[in-house]
Amino acid sequence: MNTLLSTLIIAGLIAPSLASAEGVRPVVRPMQVEKRAKMQENRAEKRMMASSTRQDMFCAQIDKVFGGLDTRGLKMEEKREEKGAKRVEKRDEMREKVDMKRDENDAKKKAQLAELSARATTDAQKQAIATFVATMDAADATRDAAVDAILKAHRDAVDAVVASRKATVETAMAAMRTAVEAAKTAAKASCASGVAPETIKNTLRTAVKAAQDAFKTTVQSVEKVKDISKTEKEARKVEIEKAHEAFKATVEQARKDLKVALKPVAVTASTTTATQ
Repeated sequence: MNTLLSTLIIAGLIAPSLASAEGVRPVVRPMQVEKRAKMQENRAEKRMMASSTRQDMFCAQIDKVFGGLDTRGLKMEEKREEKGAKRVEKRDEMREKVDMKRDENDAKKKAQLAELSARATTDAQKQAIATFVATMDAADATRDAAVDAILKAHRDAVDAVVASRKATVETAMAAMRTAVEAAKTAAKASCASGVAPETIKNTLRTAVKAAQDAFKTTVQSVEKVKDISKTEKEARKVEIEKAHEAFKATVEQARKDLKVALKPVAVTASTTTATQ
């Protein structure tokens, strides 16, 4: 009985306390409300400042970031000039080798013809040797003219490809620069309008990539100098070999004619009698 009574008394004391606790709400002071609002305001302001700073930095660096296009253009021009200089150097070396070889052959030919002329004892022999010398000189001139024409045709073909490629690349480079400048102008306008930096950046990146891809496609589509040079070299080699073969045939026939003309009369008569 006493235990039950004690339990009821305790329950009666606790129940009002619980009810009272449930009905109590924390007291919010005006100062705390103001402080919290100020903190939120500061956070928002910092976010805006950060966003504005990023945008200002990006917008200020647009020209700097894409200013490298002019540098790349200059490097391409320097590279082309360097290749052109090497091409001219190789041509000069080839021309020098050809001229040296011709001088050597000419010196040998003159020495051999001088020795041959010294052996002539009759007017008929001297005339035969003079005819042979004239034939040799004409054959040399014909061969040299043919080789010079072949070399010139090769150079002209390569020069035409170089000039065409240069014009195409320069036009493509100008088109790319124009497209990039238009993209930069649009980006700056977006910066002034307060467009989000990420949006401006993505739009600008897409436009610049499209311009660069168009440039690469154009450059890759034009004929490369090394390709035409290889083709022309093969054709040049064949034509030069033909010129040399024609020269050899002429010289061989001239030698046969000279050999017949320089035979002793007795031998010629003997041969003629035997034939008859």
